[in-house]
Amino acid sequence: MTKKPWTPEREAAALAKAEKGLDAREVGPAVPNPLRKAGRPSLSAEGGTSKALNTRIPSDLHGKVVAFAQRTGRSVSDLTRDALNAFLNSNDGAAPDAKPAKTVDAPPAKRIRKPRTAHD
Repeated sequence: MTKKPWTPEREAAALAKAEKGLDAREVGPAVPNPLRKAGRPSLSAEGGTSKALNTRIPSDLHGKVVAFAQRTGRSVSDLTRDALNAFLNSNDGAAPDAKPAKTVDAPPAKRIRKPRTAHD
């Protein structure tokens, strides 16, 4: 698609159209369904809200999940929900051979010393 050059004639036509205002029949309805709420549909009970859960995972696990999602034609979110449900429904979420999560020890805080003055 080639853009037309901006000419004084095109500018005058655009200005005239802007001054005339919009015709609702040209634009169509502003809100297709005024009863529909904005955003994604809820995964909870009707009228409820769904909560988002963000988590960090290692790159290799992420790659495996994405590859599996592509192979099965499902979304990563859908797989994650199913995996969490399966884990929590088996043994009440208590896996006997589960390893504790890795913790990272923060380095000790550096002590900031006030500069000495002549009065110290």
